[in-house]
Amino acid sequence: MHQADKPFLLHCCGKIFPVMDDLIAAGINAKHSNEDQIAPFSQWVDRYGSRIALFGGIDTDHLCRYSEQEIRALVKETCAYCAGKCGFAFGSGNSITDYVPPAGYLAMIEAVREFRGESGKIL
Repeated sequence: MHQADKPFLLHCCGKIFPVMDDLIAAGINAKHSNEDQIAPFSQWVDRYGSRIALFGGIDTDHLCRYSEQEIRALVKETCAYCAGKCGFAFGSGNSITDYVPPAGYLAMIEAVREFRGESGKIL
C-alpha cells in the first residue's frame, strides 16, 4: 500500500492488544473499530495515538440507547480528550447499522461539527 502512496487503514474488531505493536510495525497508519466493550476509545488513544491515527470515538450502542443530549455531551468530551493527542477521524466505534436511530447519528455529527466550530445543524 505504501509503495502506491496509499495509507494502510486497518478495520479489525476484537481485543487485539497483543498484536497491535506488530501491526504498527507492519505499517498500519490508522485503525477502526473501537468498541467500548473491548476498551474505551480513550484507552486506544493513550496506548497508540502517538503512533497511528484512530477512527471512531462513540460506541454504536451509545448511538442506539443514549438520548441526543447524552450523545452530544459524550462526543464533546471525547473530542476534547483526543484533541492534541493523536490524529483521529471521529465517528462510530463500528458500522452504522440500520437500527441506529437517525436522531442519535445526527446528534453525533452535529456535536462534532460544533466542536470544530462549524454550524451544528445539518438538516
